[in-house]
Amino acid sequence: MNKPRLSKTLVITSHKNFEWTSMQEIIPFIENLWLESESDDHHVEMLNFEKESLLKNIKKYLDFDNFVLTCFTTEIALAVSTLRRSLGLNFRIFFYVHGMASIAYWPLFQWKLGFNLRDSDHFVVTCEGDIKLTRLVFPKIQITKHPFLNFREIKKSTITPSNTNMKLVYIGRISEQKSLHTLICSLYLLKNNLEKMNVALDIFGGEDNLGSPNMGKESTQYLDFLKKLIEELKITHLVNFKGFVSRGEIDKYLGLNDVIFIAPSLHSDENFGMSPFNILKAGGRCVLTPWGGFAEFKEHFKEQVHYVDIYEGEYGPYLCPKNISKKLLQCISTNIIEKTKPDYYSYALLKDKIRSYAMSEKDNELQASHPTELALSLIEERKRYLLKEDKAKRNYGAKIYSDYRDKKAQKFLNGYAKLSKRFLSEGEVLLLPWIKIEKNKILIKDPRLGDLCVARENENEPTLTSKELTWLRNNGFSFN
Repeated sequence: MNKPRLSKTLVITSHKNFEWTSMQEIIPFIENLWLESESDDHHVEMLNFEKESLLKNIKKYLDFDNFVLTCFTTEIALAVSTLRRSLGLNFRIFFYVHGMASIAYWPLFQWKLGFNLRDSDHFVVTCEGDIKLTRLVFPKIQITKHPFLNFREIKKSTITPSNTNMKLVYIGRISEQKSLHTLICSLYLLKNNLEKMNVALDIFGGEDNLGSPNMGKESTQYLDFLKKLIEELKITHLVNFKGFVSRGEIDKYLGLNDVIFIAPSLHSDENFGMSPFNILKAGGRCVLTPWGGFAEFKEHFKEQVHYVDIYEGEYGPYLCPKNISKKLLQCISTNIIEKTKPDYYSYALLKDKIRSYAMSEKDNELQASHPTELALSLIEERKRYLLKEDKAKRNYGAKIYSDYRDKKAQKFLNGYAKLSKRFLSEGEVLLLPWIKIEKNKILIKDPRLGDLCVARENENEPTLTSKELTWLRNNGFSFN
């Protein structure tokens, strides 16, 4: 009997992205997953790009079948691209996408690798949204989906629902794209309910000061905005800012309280969601947007997950505070009988799956993977934005869309969302606190979208017209 051919895999990794807390868990998980997929017929080695040079050591890896890129760095992209372009090596790439799909993979093109991919290469994603967005850029490249895991355990049974120590909790970056301002408005609507239950929202995390880089929108001093908002709404007793704390402190907090995690995120790189995952696997409950990686959880954790509705407007996806408050009350009243252990999140099964990917037969036709016209047009538009941008700006070079009205941007944003029907409602209207009506214009200072100014239909009309009310409702600036 012929001995099976030995398949060889090189895991190319970097820890440069450890400035993001989630990457401190995710990158080591990817490294270990592939290293532990080694078997008699699958050999695995790892190269840390901060410690070794791929190009200087390439003789060791000339006959390797697979190069696994655990993340993007400019150095890794340039080195792997050089090997493809200059040496023509027939290795297959497994590239972990992370938040790259929602920005049309422009960094891959900027640092050459995007133009040196093959249809037989694999992009590894964590959600269906990333599959949709990837197809907008690379129609024929192979796509592999699997979750990120960790081995953290929340120790104490009080994570499961009870009538004591109930807390609403948000854990993550304080970012305009996380829609915390909309969440705070929903708490205002639930003020009487929360006071009766003696329940408040604890927010863990630091401000990222990034704004919406893809739109070229700078940060709005968002934390200060949120604090002023809760003062204006007179709900300071219902929101507690805890700042950035260690994982150990978070896990201790989660073990001592019955928590409902809530994250109405519309963030462009919400591709998985480690914080809700940690709570769900411990039997906790979550109120989430069906957005990016969050949209995966309901299939596996069933009644533990409650989704708020995402609506589509002129400025892309938006949320309604009233809908969030409704879904939050539904979640509070839900009793979870027992926590689930979905096979989809089994480390052993995932390791077997990874091994089968690595050992699958390679395509020797070496067909180049060509980007779409949409992707190429965004690359050219980014170049034009660069000519106009201030190099001193923190987000210099990140802008690829004009703003949230950009139709190309909305293709990517709507692809990340499980959209509900267009929001149409009648009745008494409440304007959101960041909306101001003047004689001849409507001023909107939305933390996520930016400053907007809309001309009034009739400046002699003291009250909003029916058309103006409909427009405000259908774009998330008011609710009934």
